[in-house]
Amino acid sequence: MSPKMTVILGAQAIVLSSCAARLPITAPAAPPPSFNPLQVVACNAKAPKTAGGTGQPTRNEQAVLFVHGWNGDPDSTWQKFPGLVCEDPDFIGNTDVVSVHYPTFILSGNPTIVETASSLNDVLSANGLERYKRVAIISHSMGGLVGREMLIADYLRAPGSTAPYKILIEIATPHDGTTNLVGLASALGFPGTDVLSELKPHSPFLRDLTTEWRNFKTHPPTSCFFSGQDDIVPSSSAGSQCDEGHDYLEGGHRDLAKPASLDDTRYRLPIYAVKKAFAQENGAGKTPQPESQVH
Repeated sequence: MSPKMTVILGAQAIVLSSCAARLPITAPAAPPPSFNPLQVVACNAKAPKTAGGTGQPTRNEQAVLFVHGWNGDPDSTWQKFPGLVCEDPDFIGNTDVVSVHYPTFILSGNPTIVETASSLNDVLSANGLERYKRVAIISHSMGGLVGREMLIADYLRAPGSTAPYKILIEIATPHDGTTNLVGLASALGFPGTDVLSELKPHSPFLRDLTTEWRNFKTHPPTSCFFSGQDDIVPSSSAGSQCDEGHDYLEGGHRDLAKPASLDDTRYRLPIYAVKKAFAQENGAGKTPQPESQVH
């Protein structure tokens, strides 16, 4: 039987602001007053007391943060993935699952990847993400680039602080861009050309991100997942600039982020990396058993 899950919807609307020493942000259309961009799920066997609907984190000390790609959303991108985390015995009673959502009315303003990342950092900060001791980011497609920009911007805001981010999982992320821009636009529904131009191989954005990431010596480890059957992002791009790379051998661009069960390789391998990172940071934590490697 699956554990009970208490859903707490964040009360903060997205606040767009400029990150220090980064590009200024042009605010897109304002979200409706009732919109909540952040969902926190406490993976507890027994339903805990809620935080009064404030959207603030629970008493759990670690979190798994899901960041979807362009034109995605927490439900369609991940499907069972966040729920599986809360079914995992290693996470019950100690972990929150946090899903962020940057929907159509935000993306209609055609923000750059840097602007999107800065906006999400504002949301997470407003909802108290810093109080977690350990946070893992699981990202899909362009969400991986957003994740890297989030980490860089977070570091630039407070270079001397101890960030809670312990690992970045990137699934089918175009680190070196993609030549299939037509397929990418069709598959992901880009509303404008700015982001598409950023994802061209050797684009100024990708060159700058590569340089900034390499110069970010204390960045969390990255574990990347890809497939030769992905006709949107080639394995050479998705596996580039990663500390670890894993080829699933099969699965399309969207399918790679949709594990069906706890035994699914698409769940076991990325979550093994998360558990290992959490155990190393926790010190007293139990190191997970090694998973069988994929090529």
